[in-house]
Amino acid sequence: MKAVVAILIGLFIFMYVAEGVILNPFAISNAAPLLICYALYRRGCAIPDQKLVWGALGFLVGSMAVSAPFHIAWMFDWGQIKSGSSTAGLALLFVPIYACIAGGLGFLLGWLARHLGPHYGT
Repeated sequence: MKAVVAILIGLFIFMYVAEGVILNPFAISNAAPLLICYALYRRGCAIPDQKLVWGALGFLVGSMAVSAPFHIAWMFDWGQIKSGSSTAGLALLFVPIYACIAGGLGFLLGWLARHLGPHYGT
């Protein structure tokens, strides 16, 4: 469990640094997928429910598949994603929404993989 929490904290720090602003009003909304994943993971470990844990890890993979490439592109200003438009910062509003949608699909796939897959010792 400590490894997953460390990964979540590391991803949050990466996204905060990648945005390039010390006091960023979008930091909480950009962390929303990570906070949702953490809540799902903690709930899965507390019950204990392996399907929920697998779903939480699927949520993490799905949401980071959307969020991490955007933050890398933002950090290095690929294709002038940060400096090419006066409204470029609005992407920081919509990327967490898209990340949560992709995370929901990842949760479903992770939950189904554990539910339908082989159960070793459980």
